[in-house]
Amino acid sequence: MPPKVWSVAFLSVVIISAFSGLLPGQEKKAPKDPKVVMLTTMRRADAFEKARKFDQAAAEYAKVVELSKKVYGPGSHETAAFTNNLAALHANAGQYDKAAPLYLKSIEIDEKAIGKHAPGLADTIRSLAGVYRSAGKSDKALELYQRSLTIYKNKLGEKHAKVASVLDHIGTIHYEAKRYLEAEKAFVACTEIVAVKPGKEHPVYAIVQLHHAAVMQATERNEEAEMLYVEGIEILQTKLKGNSLELVRALGNLAQLYRSSKKYEKAVPLQQKVVKIAEADMGANHMMVADETGNLGSLYYEMGDTEKAAACYLKSAKIVEAKMGKNHPMTATMLNNLATVYWEGKKLKEAEALFLRCLAIDEKAYGKDHLQVSATLDNLSQLYMTMEKYDTAKIHRDRSRKIKQAAREKAEKTESK
Repeated sequence: MPPKVWSVAFLSVVIISAFSGLLPGQEKKAPKDPKVVMLTTMRRADAFEKARKFDQAAAEYAKVVELSKKVYGPGSHETAAFTNNLAALHANAGQYDKAAPLYLKSIEIDEKAIGKHAPGLADTIRSLAGVYRSAGKSDKALELYQRSLTIYKNKLGEKHAKVASVLDHIGTIHYEAKRYLEAEKAFVACTEIVAVKPGKEHPVYAIVQLHHAAVMQATERNEEAEMLYVEGIEILQTKLKGNSLELVRALGNLAQLYRSSKKYEKAVPLQQKVVKIAEADMGANHMMVADETGNLGSLYYEMGDTEKAAACYLKSAKIVEAKMGKNHPMTATMLNNLATVYWEGKKLKEAEALFLRCLAIDEKAYGKDHLQVSATLDNLSQLYMTMEKYDTAKIHRDRSRKIKQAAREKAEKTESK
């Protein structure tokens, strides 16, 4: 999450320094001065934030921004910094729609106050990029990361730690968009920096290697990917106390790598370990536990162990349903997995009930003419064929075909325009 530009402690020193001549007995009059009011307000905001009372904290930080405009001027770097702090608070609370305009305002101020090529401005640009990325606006995020990267390279040097950090973010965005060539270029450039400082035994180096390994895995260079995963995991296990999120992800990715290579004897115990770590660190009902348990279920399914697969999918479905709700599309996805296993295990009535529930969720979430509804109808049609309910199978198959035909016609009209 975006760091605050200045800590409360540091800003306190800045403000208090203006009152170094304050005499004993004058303390009661001091709060009337805007700078001391700012200090008091910041302390109150910090206390609210530590108590995770973000709305109250935000209200206090907003007061600080207004006081800064009066004390330092609306176009000052100080006001930009206080605005940045308020933006960071909203970002840390997941309130991206509130954080983004504040970061934009801070950037607007600092472009004039400290210049368009100042590293401090690049810090704020990078924070805004992080907000856009978290909000799913990857294109905007990438553009801003590139802008901050240019500033850092020009002002701090091409081997600076901030350059490496931005390269890692850029690589991750390209990876998520399946632009693997661009992702690999960014991760390789990042690796060259962090290999020198902080060094090849440092967790930062390991994390970048793990990100690079994911690209290799996605491009089916499994042997190279395995080497990087093993190296990165070993460093994290040696250097870090406890189990970091990066470590859990790496172990899970390595398990999936073994799965894709049909090395089930390695994949299963590793995936079981991932589930145990996730349960211990995140809690038994965390969404990561649901994801990793689902991955374990997929392993068992591929191995033909439908009983263990069903147990995993059922556990995963219960967690997702509790967290996301009975009618959430993600719940339908988990139920679809479970229904498929029941079907494979000849539990046809159980499979039918689940597929019908998936259909109801999909229709409500996407609309009755959506392609996702068509996919569920296809599953039902095939299941009814297995159950020898041929008339019912035809009804579902025909409806699915109508949805697909309508979607094709719509796409053709769009292309013709």
